[in-house]
Formats: sequence, C-alpha cells, structure tokens
Amino acid sequence: MRRIAVFVVLSVLVGVAALPVPASGAGPGADRAVEVPWRTAGRAPERLPRAIPATLAHDGAGPADPLRRPERRPATIGSPQRAATRTPTADGLDADLMGPDPLVSPGDPTGATGPTSVVAAVNVRVGVYDRTGAKLLQPFRLRSMSGQLAGLHETDPKVFYDAYDDMFVLAFLVYDKAEGFIEVVTIPSATADDTSTWCRTHMVGDQVRNGKHEFADYPSIGFTTNRVVVTTNNFGFNNGPFRYAQIVSMPKKALYDDPTCSKTVPIEVRGGAATRNPDGSKAFTLQAATAAGGAPTDQFLVSLEAQAGSTRLVLWRLRMIDGDLVVAKTAKSVKRVGLPPYGYQCGSTNNATTWWDTGDLRVTSAFFDAGANRLYAATAVAGNAGGGIQESVIRWYEARPSNRLGRSSVLREGTVASANRDAAWPAIATNDAGTLFVGYARGGKAECLSVWAATIAAGAGTAAQTALVRLGEARYQFGPGVERWGDYGAANRDPVIPADVAVFGAFARDQGSSTTDAFRAHVALLSDI
Repeated sequence: MRRIAVFVVLSVLVGVAALPVPASGAGPGADRAVEVPWRTAGRAPERLPRAIPATLAHDGAGPADPLRRPERRPATIGSPQRAATRTPTADGLDADLMGPDPLVSPGDPTGATGPTSVVAAVNVRVGVYDRTGAKLLQPFRLRSMSGQLAGLHETDPKVFYDAYDDMFVLAFLVYDKAEGFIEVVTIPSATADDTSTWCRTHMVGDQVRNGKHEFADYPSIGFTTNRVVVTTNNFGFNNGPFRYAQIVSMPKKALYDDPTCSKTVPIEVRGGAATRNPDGSKAFTLQAATAAGGAPTDQFLVSLEAQAGSTRLVLWRLRMIDGDLVVAKTAKSVKRVGLPPYGYQCGSTNNATTWWDTGDLRVTSAFFDAGANRLYAATAVAGNAGGGIQESVIRWYEARPSNRLGRSSVLREGTVASANRDAAWPAIATNDAGTLFVGYARGGKAECLSVWAATIAAGAGTAAQTALVRLGEARYQFGPGVERWGDYGAANRDPVIPADVAVFGAFARDQGSSTTDAFRAHVALLSDI
C-alpha cells in the first residue's frame, strides 16, 4: 500500500507585518541581451536592520480575468468531516527561524534539500540547516547581504537545488518606491553555511524596457544542465498595469564557476512580443521548471490561459541556437477551469475577513522530469469534491514535450480535492520512479490552515493519495478582508534518496487564542512507499 512518511521536519515561527508599495514607472522597449551591471561576493550578515511596517507590497494579481470568481457561501456542515488519510509520523526538530522581527503577510515558504544541508527562506530571511533540522547558519535578512541593498525592501525569495552542479540558487526581489531589482545568489552545497562562498548577481528588474524601472513581480526560477532562468511579471509602479512577462536567462559557467565573484554574467532577456501567447494575448506568469534526471539543455516554462469558453495550457521552450536565445511556444487545449473560490478555514463565517485567498489561475509550480521527458505544472482552480458548494482544488497537468514543440501532448490532467476543504498554492516534483508529489495548503470550516501532500503514481491513472503533513492550530487573522495566505510553496527531489521529495509549506500557528497572525513555515521530506 502506498503511504507518505515524513522523515525530516524543519519548522519556523514567523510574525507578520507589511512592506511598502512601489511608485510610478513607464514605457515599452525592445528585447535585448545585456550584461549584469555589477556582482559582489557574499559575506557575513551585517547587523540586521528593522523592517518598516507599511502597506502590503504589490501582490501581482495580474490582468483582470474574464472568468468570475465563484461566489463563496458558507456550507451547511453537520458533524465536521475528516479526510480519510494516513497521517505521517514526524521526526526532526521544530526550530525558530525568523525570530521576532516583523515580516510580510502572507508567508512565502521556499527552500530545497541538498546532500548535506537544507537552504530555506521565508519572505525576507534565509537560513541553512542540516538534514535533521539543526541550524547551521543563523537566519538573516536578505538585504543584509550587502550594504548596496541598504534601504531597499526584499520580497518573494525562491530557492532551488541544482543536482547537476551541486549548487543551491536563491533568487529574490528588492525595491524602493521608484526602482526594483532582481538578486540571484549562488550557494555552493558543500559550503552552504559559509556566506563568504556565496556569490550575488544584481540586475535591474525591467531589463526589457531599457531601464524604465517597472516593478518585476512574482519571480520563478528554473535550470537545465547549462543555464539558469528567472522569470517575472512586470508592472508599472504604484499598482500600475501589467506590462509583460519577462525572461532572463544566464549561463551556468559564468554564474557558478567564479569563486572570486568578480566576473560579469552575460544574460539573455526576452519579453514584450516574445512572451505573448500563440494567439497574441499577453502571457501571465511563465512558471519556469526546475529539473531532475537526464541531462536537459532545453528550459521549459508553463502558463495557463483561461478564457470564458476554453482553457489552454501553454508550453514554452528556451533553446540556445548559435548563441541566441530562441523562444518557442505552443498552446494545448485542456479541460475548462474557473477561478477558485476563496477558502474557508477553522472558524470561517459569512464574514469575508475569515476566509483565505486561494489565488488566481497562474501556474504556481512547474517541474521537468528529464529522465522520463515529462513536464508537470499545477495551480488552484474551482472544483466540486462533495456535491455541495464549490471548493478550491488543485489541478495538475502532465505533458510530453516534443522536439517539434507543436507536436507536444498533454498526457494527463487530474485533481487533488476533498469535500468541504479548500486547497491551493501547490508545489510539485517527481521522484526517480516518476511518482508525482504535490505539496499544498488546505483549510476548511472544520480545519485550520494546514500543510498537506499528495502522490499520483506514474502511468495512466490520476488517483491521488493524500496525507496530512502538519495540522494548522488556529484561524489565521492578519487584517481586514480576505486573508492572504501564501503565494507559493516549494518541492524538490532529494539528491540522497531520489525516491523522496522535500515539500515546503506553512501552517497557522497557535498563539493562545482561537485566532492568530503568525504562521510556521514547515519542511518535510516525504517518501512514497
């Protein structure tokens, strides 16, 4: 019988506050390849500056969707329903990561597991742990890596582990009221706890528009055997309109093989017309795929485009041809989807301030199993698992890319759902047997916001086996209106035991009352048996 067992657990206590909103910016420009203006070596963290409470940062909600969000009405539930799952055992350490400093809401847990260490980040801090959860590097503010980042605000960290080169990569955004930047930090796995071996690459966030300083939002990062890619959604400052999706691609040789952190990193940039959908509409959130297995040189990205009458999964491929970055794309019809309804959590009532935001139809995670030539993606959509009101459910896709991209096919699409429970913010990866792992957030009127995981066996079926990873403890209540909860999670194949996958999520943390404004980021190493 298949089960999900937890072998390693690492948790972090987080308090919440908010960050400032960027202010105005401007006009279009051509695609260009540029060199990064400057690059600096990592160093020991400085004394940490205080966070500045203000209004929430731009959440990158994106262009208006033509599909109406399903109306959220309270369900009539007799006795609380519990999912028929097997609860994994947990070994390891519950450790404070973030400390008392005010951070942002929602929690954005990310991280990756390497051969000897785990690099984890939440919102504005990063730390390093061993594989039992013991702290190796005291978590510190991202902006404290360099005095050149002083006075800027950090947001949206993403971490991956590159098993092809035994390297962690951390990407995050920094900005002030007039300008935004992208930071890419390489962290050698063998010396992850020594920041003097980290290298940081800094670039303006609006590479497409020739320095017109638009706000680069919601980054994703992916890699192949020879390149690293960062994608962003670019907006005008001061809650300006969505402009375009941006792609920044970098060669690993320049990014990784530079112990002195002194070489300029050449980058290839695409945006504007190059990142429009095959039908000419603006693509939104090109989710870059991380990879495992094989020796891939093609970088894949995935987006989901929903119209009033149809839905298409758009597959993107980046390929270097004669020194030029070539973008190919193809749209594949899939089952029609709609915006997920806002989610319930324990103690939810008719008052929207007790609900949580399950997101929109952007793809929140993508993964390429290069050994099997399978590309996966997942997001939250509207569904119905119990025959009553709609829930927010996880929709996942499996595609087989073809060398002639237009001949690619969507092999499977499935749903992870539970009656009277709302699921969102999935992160995905496969193990070496091709089993798909999905980590996600879940809540319901009888369940506080929790961390869950599911597995789907390789092959033709779509049945999901689910298990609770970490149960939420109180109703999350940060501010007025629908509560923001997560923008993403993380997952990666374990390089030591490739049958295992690490998932990173968050759960609502009890503070001694029925409501809480704190959460813990939670890391679990899962095995499918």
